[in-house]
Amino acid sequence: MPSHFKRPPKILQYPEELKNTLKEFYNRHREITLINDLEKSEPLYQKMLPMLWPGQQVSVLGMDLVLEGTRIGDLLLFAEGKHRYTESHARLMSLLNEPFAEAISKILQHQEILDLRDRLVEENRFLHNQLREISGDTIIGADGGLKTIMETIRQIAPLNSPILLMGETGVGKEVIANAIHSGSKRSKGPFIKVNCGAIPETLIDSELFGHEKGAFTGANFRRIGKFEEANGGTLFLDELAEMEISLQAKLLRAIQEREIVRIGSNKPVSFDCRIIVATNKNLMESVKDGTFRQDLYYRLYGLPIEIPPLRERDNDIILLAKKFISDFCAENKLAVKTLTQSAVNKLKAYSFPGNVRELKSVSELAVVLTDGEEITADQIMTGGNDIIGELHDDNLTLREYNLRIVRNYMKMYDNNTKTVAEKLDIGIATVYRMLKEDKE
Repeated sequence: MPSHFKRPPKILQYPEELKNTLKEFYNRHREITLINDLEKSEPLYQKMLPMLWPGQQVSVLGMDLVLEGTRIGDLLLFAEGKHRYTESHARLMSLLNEPFAEAISKILQHQEILDLRDRLVEENRFLHNQLREISGDTIIGADGGLKTIMETIRQIAPLNSPILLMGETGVGKEVIANAIHSGSKRSKGPFIKVNCGAIPETLIDSELFGHEKGAFTGANFRRIGKFEEANGGTLFLDELAEMEISLQAKLLRAIQEREIVRIGSNKPVSFDCRIIVATNKNLMESVKDGTFRQDLYYRLYGLPIEIPPLRERDNDIILLAKKFISDFCAENKLAVKTLTQSAVNKLKAYSFPGNVRELKSVSELAVVLTDGEEITADQIMTGGNDIIGELHDDNLTLREYNLRIVRNYMKMYDNNTKTVAEKLDIGIATVYRMLKEDKE
């Protein structure tokens, strides 16, 4: 490429108005595109190319990439000046279609396998961490503030009816859902969790119900959804109130009919899983303001469980704090640290608006800040502290809360992503992804 021909950056930063133009271009199916003179080309190209190559004359040779009848993308070649490509070039490019498309397809398949592997590793790690807090039929607090709830769990766990878990952010709805699953006849089956508030609206339909190959652009393979993944086990839908009302209708039908329809298909697929949903919002208020379906609300409200906030479970605070401190010390190969009476008093005096999740952060931070074997009140950093204070917001979604935890751990460990990943027991790629999301 001549030095005076301006090479574009690795990723073209095209203007917003180009998006619709590119969509129009992509929707026009042509096996081979050959443009040697922009001024004599179609209006679409006269509009699009100057946005990519402002002030430059270029020739274009392109083709659709088609594999087994499914279009998987386009290949475009650019050359400086007019009349740089001939019909011979076009014929040669057409011969490359199948091998090039196959190569791209294999790359996509490989990436899907890597993504699936990473997801399974993270899910297995998450479940392992959560199940450590459950010992047989017991949960920390089962003999205290959660005693009534544990009695309810023992009664309803063997049933197949949907369950609605309600409570503030951080009270431990996932742990309760896991306990229900562990106490059910489905305990040997999968426990599949979906955070409805963390998945983009454009993806959650496919995430839940799956899609057929070719159902939409980029759907190069059939994918089963979470309902099918949870077959024989339990499907836990967290932050249900964040789900779009149009999708709530499909969820209601799935619960009632015990079957789903993948995107791109009209064939019902039966499933057999227990459904547990959770929310930190008042669903009746959501029904009144039109953001939640009334019929779905009444379908789910048959077995409701209200999990009390930590401030109403005084006796559980110290039990949980000791457990978090013990686990954190063991994971980091530290000598076990104990709570002094001053630390206990400070913990009991605090309201913990972030509930169990906040208590865990406070407990682990106390270990980090303690040089000796005893944790005093000075190491208990609650609401006013810069590191913990950001977590105090009852309206946070689980995604937002997790992003803030990562941000705070980055402060604690001097922006060392490797250390943060180890401390949080997640992959370093997950840390990078969450930091990227936090900037958006």
